[in-house]
Amino acid sequence: MGRILKRRSSGTTTTSFFKVMLGDFQNNLLLPKPFIIKKVDGIVPKSVVLRSSTRRSRVVSVKKVRNGLVLCDEWRTFVQDHSVEFGDFIVFRYNGISELGVKIFGKDGCEKQVRLAKMKKTESESYSDKGRINSKETASLRKLRPQVTHRCPETIRNPDAAVREKVTSMSSRPNTKSIVPERSGAHSFTASFRPYREHEMLVPKQLAIKTGLMARDSTVLLDPIGRSWPVKVHHKRDGRTILTAGLYNFFRSNRLKTNDRCCFRFIEGMGNAIRVNIMRTSVSNSRLHDAKHLANRVVAAKKKQREMLATAVFTSDNPFCTVTMHPCYLRREIFVQLPCAFARKHFKYAPREVTLLASNGATWHAQYTGPRHKLTRGWKAFALDNDLKVDDVCIFELVDQNHITLKVRIIRHTT
Repeated sequence: MGRILKRRSSGTTTTSFFKVMLGDFQNNLLLPKPFIIKKVDGIVPKSVVLRSSTRRSRVVSVKKVRNGLVLCDEWRTFVQDHSVEFGDFIVFRYNGISELGVKIFGKDGCEKQVRLAKMKKTESESYSDKGRINSKETASLRKLRPQVTHRCPETIRNPDAAVREKVTSMSSRPNTKSIVPERSGAHSFTASFRPYREHEMLVPKQLAIKTGLMARDSTVLLDPIGRSWPVKVHHKRDGRTILTAGLYNFFRSNRLKTNDRCCFRFIEGMGNAIRVNIMRTSVSNSRLHDAKHLANRVVAAKKKQREMLATAVFTSDNPFCTVTMHPCYLRREIFVQLPCAFARKHFKYAPREVTLLASNGATWHAQYTGPRHKLTRGWKAFALDNDLKVDDVCIFELVDQNHITLKVRIIRHTT
């Protein structure tokens, strides 16, 4: 989601646009097409400079895709360093010199104040090496703006800083090892988020053994923006290892939705803390939800229309109500639910026996139960004997209030 904003000042035009952080924003960010057409002018730069309100700059790679241009690669580090979260929005201001000024706003609409943690000298040098661009990119940038300098930040927020501090504090406890710098490892597993997994997550048994998680009663999760989340580890008698207390807070704070995929990667040398990368599918899920919601609204509208037609062709001095036959009224544990207002007014006591009277004079005895105002027991026999189908409309007319007798007229559904 993005929008172009223009501002004129002293005869010059400054182009700005904003982007809301949705979907897979941690990995790449699509630039608005109007901005590309007006400012890129057919020449695709290999990188741009992002300069935040902290006055730190970051060279970020630009890649051409089918839908346009995206910020990628170093963009992930920028997101982590500046604690960009799902739902935040960023205002980009183009300076006309292959540089974008960046202001980050939180979900409350206020600009976020990002404080960057100091790094060790070796980490700063490594960060500087990653921020360098090749000679061709440098030449192209100098052609656009000779006076541009690419200053690598002296202090940044290391994505593992929070968990490093957490694990360091844990190391003071008995039976814990000292913390050493992170080493890359291949121990990981992936799971799709489901609502019933909010409170626990099963760790593959072989992975729990290899990483030493079987011998621990707690660990730390590190989310994509560097926050740490202490989590309890529970060991079942059958040998299963499960992440429990603390997992709910992690999922809720990161706003996971159904079918979002989480990659849990164990960080070797850091007490086997776990870094979690999130691949969101919330956009497609919301579209699916909208489609289902629209379909349900169409069904409800048709049902209401049939009931209104049935009421229009039937008149009586006695109280009556209409009910459209739903699948659950005719299958499995068969029952029918009467309209709440009708049942509360005329069926003041429950449970009680109700007589169902067909147009041909045949009768059936059913049981009325509250508080959901259901007709049960004898309703099954009535539905079968009268060959009721889904979408048929039944008009229940209260012809005897003393003995609670309902005369039922059936309006068949025609396709």
